[in-house]
Amino acid sequence: MKRNIEISKILVSIITFIMVLGISGCGNGNKTETSMQREHKNLYDSIESERWMSANRYLDEENLRDDTNFSVISSYVELRTEFDVGIINGEDNYSSLKPKIDSIKNEILDYDGEFKEQISEFINGFDQEYVIFHHADTSSPEKENDSLPYIGMSEEKLLQTLWGKPKEINKTETKDGISEQWVYESNRYVYLDNGVVTAIQE
Repeated sequence: MKRNIEISKILVSIITFIMVLGISGCGNGNKTETSMQREHKNLYDSIESERWMSANRYLDEENLRDDTNFSVISSYVELRTEFDVGIINGEDNYSSLKPKIDSIKNEILDYDGEFKEQISEFINGFDQEYVIFHHADTSSPEKENDSLPYIGMSEEKLLQTLWGKPKEINKTETKDGISEQWVYESNRYVYLDNGVVTAIQE
């Protein structure tokens, strides 16, 4: 009988030990999940309040790399950080950031995750500023290879601009000659009369 009581005590101790281990393990799992949720919230809060340096630090957290939105969001945060640093330092970094903007444009085509609207608004705003910056900086006829289309340029020079070759050309022949509409990506159009640019629409 005494022996049975001792065996029972041992069994109770083993069961208690196993239960404590199980609870402890569950606690660690919850802790990790809570930590991940906190890092997620910190990152998203930083993006919403446009604190890009802070958001950039959260990108280094391992837990966030499993987020399905991570690729687009990390590209966006890095871009915004570089853009803001350029503004603070008085640098005009439009030309250096343009390829990154174009890359994000491609990424968000099929993206339906967090901050899509904010990312799209920034890209559209950047594109408008880029056009203004380039018109001010490179609109002279000697710089066609780096410039954007401008009114009065020839068809040949239009092909040498940053817009390059259109994806489609619509032609209309009248008694006055040939009118063309050159269609580009992102709802951009250039209109030509007899081989000369007469209007640009973005």
